[in-house]
Amino acid sequence: MGGGLPPYLPLSRLVQAFYVRTPRRRTPVRTATLRLLRPLFRYSAMREAYVLRLIGRSFGPVLVERRD
Repeated sequence: MGGGLPPYLPLSRLVQAFYVRTPRRRTPVRTATLRLLRPLFRYSAMREAYVLRLIGRSFGPVLVERRD
């Protein structure tokens, strides 16, 4: 029989297995700006940053609160 990947492995897992991820750059923004963007962004505890809702896991900006 073939020595490939199991047929039940989802396509997204196949892509992740061969995709080299580079960390996305964090963009510091003011607290007031984060409040305005709250409907579009969610806080990701894993990243300790704000990411776009729905697609932020893979795409889009990563925002952090600016510390002055």
